[in-house]
Amino acid sequence: DVLSDVQLRQVYVTQMLEVFSKIGPDDRTLEIAHVAWNKKHRPDVAEQAAKVQKGKKKDAPLQLEGVLDYTQIPRGVMVTNYRRNNSDIVKIAVYALQPKYEFYSKIKSIRVEMKSTTGEKRAFTLKRREIVEKLQLDCHRQAILEPLVTVAETSLNPGLWEVLAYIQLDPMGTDILNPDNHSGEIVTMKPSALMMFDVADRAHEKLVNQFETAEGRCKQVYAELSSVVNKLRSNSSAQNNSLSVLERYGTYHNVLVRARQKYNYLQQMTEQSGLKSDIYGRLGDLLHESRQLFSEMQDSVNAIARKKENKCDAKRFKAYVATVLESNDPSTWMKNVSKAELCRNGGSPDPINRLYQLFIEGKGKYTLLFDSEMYKVAALREDLFSSKQCKELATRGEEVCLREKEEEEEAIAAEERKKKEEEAQAKMLKDIEMRHKWGMVGQNVRITGLTSAKGKAMNNKFAKVHDYMVEKDRFEVELLRTKQKVLLKVDNMVVYYGYIPDANVPEPHTTETT
Repeated sequence: DVLSDVQLRQVYVTQMLEVFSKIGPDDRTLEIAHVAWNKKHRPDVAEQAAKVQKGKKKDAPLQLEGVLDYTQIPRGVMVTNYRRNNSDIVKIAVYALQPKYEFYSKIKSIRVEMKSTTGEKRAFTLKRREIVEKLQLDCHRQAILEPLVTVAETSLNPGLWEVLAYIQLDPMGTDILNPDNHSGEIVTMKPSALMMFDVADRAHEKLVNQFETAEGRCKQVYAELSSVVNKLRSNSSAQNNSLSVLERYGTYHNVLVRARQKYNYLQQMTEQSGLKSDIYGRLGDLLHESRQLFSEMQDSVNAIARKKENKCDAKRFKAYVATVLESNDPSTWMKNVSKAELCRNGGSPDPINRLYQLFIEGKGKYTLLFDSEMYKVAALREDLFSSKQCKELATRGEEVCLREKEEEEEAIAAEERKKKEEEAQAKMLKDIEMRHKWGMVGQNVRITGLTSAKGKAMNNKFAKVHDYMVEKDRFEVELLRTKQKVLLKVDNMVVYYGYIPDANVPEPHTTETT
């Protein structure tokens, strides 16, 4: 008898009060809850129910409506991340057990344990008092029971983390807003479902993106430089006319200098990221080959320049400076060059002024491409240039530096726009495909293309599409004559709009997957 067993009597009164507090004075529902409780807990009724159910399929154990199940496995921990003050913050939250009002009245503590693949361990514990303090009240001063309880917000080192939650409850509930539990008894729930969370290394990802950008630009400039080299090889006689001299200072020179800049930048990104690129070695070999070829072309240019007067000397000097800019380290040349060396290479009678004009004015039809580093080094050569010239070189260097940054930002922005457009296009195509598949639901189709033994027997038969299963990418169809249900791919169906004979002849109902 339930009244003669103290423990059963206490459990009965507690759980029936919980049912009453949830549904109110509903005699019919209270009677159903009473009968269900007796079937589960009273020995005489439980044995009688077991005899009736003998030989039948075993049902799930009976429970009172709205009563917390201590044997359930809690859901996996919810882990989200966001940016705050340029840092990655991870928010760790645990799902409240159902029903929520009973969970919040009985909760003692929540402990979350984390372990990364590198062996690092972290643990966070949230007591009842802290949980109650986080509860918010509505306009009626009633607690708002959130489905998630935030345990911690922290930063994690990069890696793959395993996350488990352990929940402890008091079997005797109390007021939800009471920061203390009703008793000292503890019921420990089963560990939550295992949750895996990957923390990315943003610094490394940034380096990888920069490396990939540098690699892509090197591939582009490699194609441009290869085209120039092939053109020079196939038309070597063009080096002997005035057009080739102008191209030497224009197209050929600009391509080689840009290739050298992109090559040096890729080398820097390779050292920082630790990644390797096959284009790096190929571009280096092509640069070496191009310098040799340009050097041969330069000999022809110098031979023409020696036959002319002062104007030709200026061109020879320009070619000399162009060769320097195309070298691996033109900044070192600018640090160490002397006035005598400039004179020997066509700078007479005023080599300093002639070099300054190339920096500032760009004499001639084609101008040389000086980068910001060259302007910066030249502005420090007070032994060559006057103070006014040094100041002008420094100003021009700042302008060139800003222009280089703008070009870099524009290139990055263009690549990001292209990437977003490609993602939007892929999403649009996916949405079109899904709408097409859902549009086939309700259509009459003819089955075709099945190759299995059972499938061949269904080929050329008519069926009606009942549903589309997204997770399996299959359509549930019912053969119109046999009422047999099968799962088919879209490739094994052809929409049929004509008359279907013998569509209402019933046959045994079966379900199978093809």
